Amino acid sequence: MKKDELVHLHTLLALVREEYERRGVASPAAFAAYDELDVSPMAVYGSKSDHEHAVEVLSRALAAASRRADEPDRSATLPSR
Repeated sequence: MKKDELVHLHTLLALVREEYERRGVASPAAFAAYDELDVSPMAVYGSKSDHEHAVEVLSRALAAASRRADEPDRSATLPSR
C-alpha cells in the first residue's frame, strides 16, 4: 500500500473511532494503546511504518469494540431471584 493510501485509511479509521466514542460503543480508554503511539492521521510527514503500526493498533481496538458491542447482554437473560 502506498503511503498516501495508508494515511487515507488511517484518517478513515480515526473517523470510525470518533463515531464509536460519540455513540458510546467504546470509551476513550479503549484506544489508550493507539493514543500512546502519538501518530495522528494528520501527521503526513510521519514515516510510513509509523502509520502502518498506528493503523494496525487502531484496527485492533475498533475490532475489539465491535465484538463487545455485538455480544448479547447476558444480564438480560439471567433469571431474577
